[in-house]
Amino acid sequence: MAEERTFSLLDPFRSIDLDIDGRTDGIKQWAIANRTALQPIKSFFDGLIGWIENLMQSIPPTVMLLLIVLVAWQAAGDGWPSSWPRRWWRWGFCRPTPGRSP
Repeated sequence: MAEERTFSLLDPFRSIDLDIDGRTDGIKQWAIANRTALQPIKSFFDGLIGWIENLMQSIPPTVMLLLIVLVAWQAAGDGWPSSWPRRWWRWGFCRPTPGRSP
């Protein structure tokens, strides 16, 4: 007989069963059954990951750090470089040019 799961405030996730283990077993069995169809895909991604790894290891660390900083800077959405004067003025590092709004 299945154990009845009750909610406990000290362990709230015990009562939740998403059946992830059953789904993953099904996916694994499907992948084993269709191994020959998946080999070209696996070899493509294996080669791609190996190529990216070699590329990353061939770049000097300082250059890679600068590239990562630039990408993160752009991803942050600062509006570079037009927002620089306003931001620096707001922080008090420099004063705005007379006749120009910050």
